[in-house]
Amino acid sequence: TELTNSRFIICLEITEDEYLDTSIAHAHFRTLVESGFNLSLDDFGTGYSNLRNLQNLSFHQLKIDRTFVQDITTEGLKASMIPNIM
Repeated sequence: TELTNSRFIICLEITEDEYLDTSIAHAHFRTLVESGFNLSLDDFGTGYSNLRNLQNLSFHQLKIDRTFVQDITTEGLKASMIPNIM
């Protein structure tokens, strides 16, 4: 309670390293947000983090994994996806 009443915005990073049951996760994430925390999806573009999770779960911030963007060219699928994700 003291953390959420401080002058700081507390952001919890969610990193999926295994399959996430979105219905259960959504309930827990909603509780965290209602308690005053922000949520960030970390390492998007790798592992289990995907567009479906963005559609089904609410995050305040999206952190795109470096390996996903480091070799973007001016043309191609990755190049067209980044502006749309942003």
